[in-house]
Amino acid sequence: MQNTSQFRRVDTASHPLPTGLLVATAGKIFVFNRTGRAVWEALAQPQALPALCAHLAAHHALTETHFRAEVVPFVEQLHSVGLVETVDA
Repeated sequence: MQNTSQFRRVDTASHPLPTGLLVATAGKIFVFNRTGRAVWEALAQPQALPALCAHLAAHHALTETHFRAEVVPFVEQLHSVGLVETVDA
């Protein structure tokens, strides 16, 4: 994935949980922890991965480097199962 690519979540049903989020689409259910929920909510608007990591770091007590290590593989997984899509910048 390129740093310039922008991603956004697809339109699907989601339900908050006390410790995260449940997302349902096409007969599949995904459960995200709090970090996954924060990523999901941030991807309501298209964002490039560096901007997404900066946004998360600004709202949580962790560094952008930490979020890059966690978020990039997570977004890649979401993309591979069709929960996020790339959009034109």
